[in-house]
Amino acid sequence: AGIEVFAMRLAALQATAIRHGYKFPSSHCNHDWLWSYGYERLPFAFQSAHHTAWVRNHRAPSMVFGDIHLRHAVAERPSWRDVQPALRAREEEYCPQVQLQLLALTLNCGGQMPPQEEQAGLEKLFVGGESAASSPDLVLVSLQETCPLVLAVDVTDTTVARYHAAWAREIGRALAAAGEYCCVADERMVGLQLLAFTRYELASSVRNVCSGSVRCGVLGAGNKGAVATSFVLHSTSFCFVDAHLASGTSPTSAEDRACDFRQVVASLRLEPRERDGPGLAVCDASGDMPFVEQIMVEEGAASASSTWTPSQRTPRSLQQDTAPSNIFQHDVVLWAGDFNSRLYEDSDMEVPLGRERTFHGLQHHKASLQPFLSQHDELSIQRARGGPPAAFKEADLHFAPTYKLVPAIFGAASRGKDAKAKAMNLPEDAYFKKRDPAFTDRAIWRARAGIRIEPVAYESIREVDFSDHRPVRLRLRAFARKIQWDVVQRICSDLHKLTPARNRAVSAETVHSYLSGVSGRKWTYALNIEDASEVAYYNTDLPKSGLCAVERGCCHQ
Repeated sequence: AGIEVFAMRLAALQATAIRHGYKFPSSHCNHDWLWSYGYERLPFAFQSAHHTAWVRNHRAPSMVFGDIHLRHAVAERPSWRDVQPALRAREEEYCPQVQLQLLALTLNCGGQMPPQEEQAGLEKLFVGGESAASSPDLVLVSLQETCPLVLAVDVTDTTVARYHAAWAREIGRALAAAGEYCCVADERMVGLQLLAFTRYELASSVRNVCSGSVRCGVLGAGNKGAVATSFVLHSTSFCFVDAHLASGTSPTSAEDRACDFRQVVASLRLEPRERDGPGLAVCDASGDMPFVEQIMVEEGAASASSTWTPSQRTPRSLQQDTAPSNIFQHDVVLWAGDFNSRLYEDSDMEVPLGRERTFHGLQHHKASLQPFLSQHDELSIQRARGGPPAAFKEADLHFAPTYKLVPAIFGAASRGKDAKAKAMNLPEDAYFKKRDPAFTDRAIWRARAGIRIEPVAYESIREVDFSDHRPVRLRLRAFARKIQWDVVQRICSDLHKLTPARNRAVSAETVHSYLSGVSGRKWTYALNIEDASEVAYYNTDLPKSGLCAVERGCCHQ
């Protein structure tokens, strides 16, 4: 019997492979959950796949809305295969797009406390620059080296906590100059600190906040690695990542950073966070971020009421998925940090390009840096090779190297004259004389099929010069999805009317009540078109329907 079951499952897998053309990732389904098993467990052909294997433009848009797959809010009979084409064709009716402005900022703080308020000029991180007419809706602040990295061995974390609190306070004060924001997440690991904000008006639409971290560096001390947070806004899931990869310019440094990148992608798991206090925090000009009353989900969908009406967005029992997720299981991934990407002579990435050749190449390609970067920049070369880096996009880069510059507090005595730096509209003594300039600070993103992302501006902020790195800011325009479950119900009702009269629709209130209090694989069914009587079935005896039959605990992507 066991062999027969195995043969049946093998035949089903083969049929699926044939249907998908033996392509991975498939153009017809979502394999992103496979990353939860680790990069090394993916098919070998996929691990070494060329960049084109990651192209997702021809994939059908995902039917995952936030953290809910639409098939788990629709009855199995008529089958999902029958219902899916109609729902895809009418997606604009029940899922309008909402335009959001995103801002990602990365800053290596140089292992120091924030400078004095009158000297810091941190408000320039969020105000001004290209295309800054409107305030962003979502803000990612990725900080690295917020404290001396020697504190990685501070087992008490008391000293590290003081640095983190100071940076959170100053960033909150600076962001208040751009508008009123709520702090969604403040994730920390040694020198890494990720701060995620949303406009106050959108705070009620944020739910399912999760967090995770990956330790890299010597003995996994956490001086290198990544921290991340994820959440659902409207019906779109976002994942923000802050990373600090291995440093150095030795012949093996590029491979060390590639290993760190793969480790973050393969190991990072985002789980619902545990917080002692309630809710979100509000930023104000004082820099204080007191916790406020718990922000309710989707205008009261998570209220104390045990019933669900079509006017609410989704049953409460389906709003929280406690299973850990990897970063690719989100609609939008925004990754900013210190990638420590260096410039090399060729794609082997073993011999550094050198200071003189770097400035000569930058001056020669002043009109467009992309040809120069594609030949010499480490991150650009890694993305062209394929694998995990190729899953992400980066806007065209038009700014000068962001490392290693002389901090303003050091003065000219520590600087080395270099006339070629002046060609990049920089002071001739801006960079340390004994260090090769590099584009270490970057911001990249990835979006699922059906989620449109448009880069607006990608720039460095020269005015903030207290560190040996210059901050980098990326502005994006995202077209998120906001599903309207009452319209989904109406569409399913329309489909129901096309089925034989014996088929019945499920009562959304009954399903929600059932999911809230009944365990096991039993289904609750109700007739909400012809009458209000309720009938219970087991999943093997289900009649046909076109509306909202949901099985508990089976919300997989």
